[in-house]
Amino acid sequence: MNRGIHKRKHKGFSLVELIIVIAIMAILAGALAPALIRYIGKTRRTTDVRSAGELQAALQRALARSEFESPGSDLVVILREGDTASTPANSIKDELLVELTNNVPHIKSYPDYYWYIVYNGSSGSVPEVHLTDSANGQPIYELYPDKQDFIEMDNDN
Repeated sequence: MNRGIHKRKHKGFSLVELIIVIAIMAILAGALAPALIRYIGKTRRTTDVRSAGELQAALQRALARSEFESPGSDLVVILREGDTASTPANSIKDELLVELTNNVPHIKSYPDYYWYIVYNGSSGSVPEVHLTDSANGQPIYELYPDKQDFIEMDNDN
């Protein structure tokens, strides 16, 4: 009887091979995660800037067709997703909500914040759209027209 070399059939991976593959994947994930997080944050901020432009245009349209007399001074409209218009509309804010068909854009970068829209009565335009942290708050982040600082800011939201 010849007790020569028995060939083993290798099926599957050894434990060492699996550990090496997992280690390589962990290194790649660690290197790519910060860039992905920054990209997601920038995408959210860019979406908010686009929504701010839409809000600006919607308020301009609402003011153009509004039965309400245009205010002679500055007017601030603060809205949040989920706000609905009174029927019949009894304010510029209601007119804006009707123009938006009660679909206030969701704020992606700061979900708990509010839209802060400024109407300049003397020029008859909407020169600024900001974010604010409360229903009575002051403007915090400018999204329209000077949006670049907001888009480029380094946060992990």
